[in-house]
Amino acid sequence: MSPAGDIEARRIEVDPRVYGQRAILGALYWLTDRAYVRLRATASDGFIVEIALKPDSHSDLDSLAGEFHNRLLDESLRVAISEETRGVRELIFAKAFV
Repeated sequence: MSPAGDIEARRIEVDPRVYGQRAILGALYWLTDRAYVRLRATASDGFIVEIALKPDSHSDLDSLAGEFHNRLLDESLRVAISEETRGVRELIFAKAFV
């Protein structure tokens, strides 16, 4: 069943060894204005993403699936940069309030 009932949906399996949960959630967030989304864990520790178009969406499922994959890369990079620069941000924040 799709996230929005019986309408057509795309199912995409996502490997958490490649994309972490934060990146997956971030990527899905960017689709919520045009699609209903559902994220489910699988028995093998992976994730299944289901994307279904909202009735007023002017997108198509293939385009949204492609955009989701691009957003996964973008969000993964954002998470990595955030983790790598955490110490610098904390230092700047601490200096700002001393």
